[in-house]
Amino acid sequence: MKVFIINLKRDLQKKHEIINECDQLNISHEIIEAVSGIDLSATEIDHLIDKDAQIYLTKGEIGCSLSHLRIYQKIISEDLPYALILEDDAILHDDLSEVIHAIENVIDKEKSHAYLLYKTNCVYSNKEIKLSEKYSLYESNAPTYTHGYVVTNKTARLITEINTPVRLEADAWRNFYFEKNIRSYSLNIDLITSRDQSKENSTIEEERLSRSPRQISLRENIDRKNSFVKFYHKIFRRPFLKKIRQN
Repeated sequence: MKVFIINLKRDLQKKHEIINECDQLNISHEIIEAVSGIDLSATEIDHLIDKDAQIYLTKGEIGCSLSHLRIYQKIISEDLPYALILEDDAILHDDLSEVIHAIENVIDKEKSHAYLLYKTNCVYSNKEIKLSEKYSLYESNAPTYTHGYVVTNKTARLITEINTPVRLEADAWRNFYFEKNIRSYSLNIDLITSRDQSKENSTIEEERLSRSPRQISLRENIDRKNSFVKFYHKIFRRPFLKKIRQN
């Protein structure tokens, strides 16, 4: 499986750390230069970012979304069936290669799925993809983060369609589901974690917490536009899903 790593050119320490981790696990990879939201010109912002999103998305979120879109475009242009995407603050655990191979054996490249290689708070226990005796993937309910995940070519195409121009965060998995039926699955065990797991040192999280009421309202408008799909999910799908929380 092709592995892409997102790294800001100036973050050399993070680059060296993630390369060293991949080398220890014999995982070949390609470094993709991340987009720095704060370094974009006004002209670039106007060209790449939705008008309302320029108000409610933070500079960090803009850069993050553009960075992930850059990889989706490579997946599409190289006609890759799927790929693993890592952020440079990811911590890789020893079983990663084993799980990557297991996912390759079960993945359906024609489906719009994303496979998050970490635990999320809430999953559906009756929507399981068993990888081994130790590892299983479960369909997730409103997951977040993007530090390590696999996407199919179809998913890359659909997210590119949804987010061009950029109007959503890179980890807007719930929106991706409601807009294009992109289903995200997460592991029952953390296989990839973040060096800043609490996000207390995250610039993006700091920017999110400082949003104004207007910014929050504009962002919530996106969710309100999906009201019909949410209603369909609530009436025709959710009753058949067994929701459980993962600690």
